[in-house]
Amino acid sequence: IGATKQMIAVLLGDEPEVFCNPRLIASKGMGSYGESCLSSGVMLLGEVRRPWTGKFEYENLDGVTKTLDADELKTRVILHEIDHLNGISCSDKYEPKT
Repeated sequence: IGATKQMIAVLLGDEPEVFCNPRLIASKGMGSYGESCLSSGVMLLGEVRRPWTGKFEYENLDGVTKTLDADELKTRVILHEIDHLNGISCSDKYEPKT
């Protein structure tokens, strides 16, 4: 149809949020936190280094460009899902021996 879009949907509250073509445009801090992934088919858990907070630019479902200043949890979830869009699973990012 001539439109290239990457989309993620996250559920961190009562309603799912959809982000089209999400990208990180700024971040603060860096640290490790345990992550797992339902996509792996088994329960794996390991430490992944990511920014503590992030600012994201994305389009909503109406094609309007938005920005989001995300807290720690939302930053991790959005970055985790952006990794999936790029063919990366959290197990690819696990810190050794975690």
